[in-house]
Amino acid sequence: MLGFLKEARERKKLKGLNALELTPLRMQKHTTREGGLVTVLIPRFKWKPVHELMVKNGRDPDFWLDLDEIGSEVWMSIDGKLKVREIGAIVKEKFQDNEKIIERVSTEQNLVKFVSMMYNNKIITFKELEN
Repeated sequence: MLGFLKEARERKKLKGLNALELTPLRMQKHTTREGGLVTVLIPRFKWKPVHELMVKNGRDPDFWLDLDEIGSEVWMSIDGKLKVREIGAIVKEKFQDNEKIIERVSTEQNLVKFVSMMYNNKIITFKELEN
């Protein structure tokens, strides 16, 4: 229950901030697939005894979140130093010759939605929220 209250306080802190000026930090591990695409590994079991039991019984310890080329580029740009706005500029520059992709990343709103989704699913956090 205390974790829920802490999380609710963090969400309130986030409401008053400009998402483009936040510095994302990765909270999960990842692997790289063919073509440089990223798969984020999200732990399936948080409690160690359950984790050990399920892995022993052949269950995969992680959920796999496969990112597309844009998501992979955003993920690989998250280094704890760059702000969301700067990451968006890197992605736009990398894909400047691909009109189809540029349409998808042309608005900062799409980038903010993606980063917010990752934050809401506890895949990333923000440096500004760390104490």
